[in-house]
Amino acid sequence: MHAKKDATVLPSSLALSNDPQPISPRPRKKPKPVFGAYQERVEHLVQENERLPRKQRYTARRIFEIIRAEGYQGGESTVRMHVARFKQATHTPDVFLPLEYDPGQDAQVDWVRRVGAYEIPV
Repeated sequence: MHAKKDATVLPSSLALSNDPQPISPRPRKKPKPVFGAYQERVEHLVQENERLPRKQRYTARRIFEIIRAEGYQGGESTVRMHVARFKQATHTPDVFLPLEYDPGQDAQVDWVRRVGAYEIPV
């Protein structure tokens, strides 16, 4: 038998083990030589955003422009990705209460007064 070119070859001890856990590679943290020095600054700007009025908040593009003026040489997509991940990690989701009722437990009525051919809401 020939092995496929794209197939991953596992050591026989792993391939024949009775371990129910599938084998998956560990995620590696890649070094960020360009962005690493600016990471804290970006996080500070995102946190500062929460205190600003809604119309004056920074976008990811504006944060990129600010750190680029401070000497950042990396790409905008790296900044956008970090801002999105930081917001997702620190943002608490909104809480919603389900409004479901058993049949006959609650009712809604819209009252309308008719004057001739016109309906006038009350």
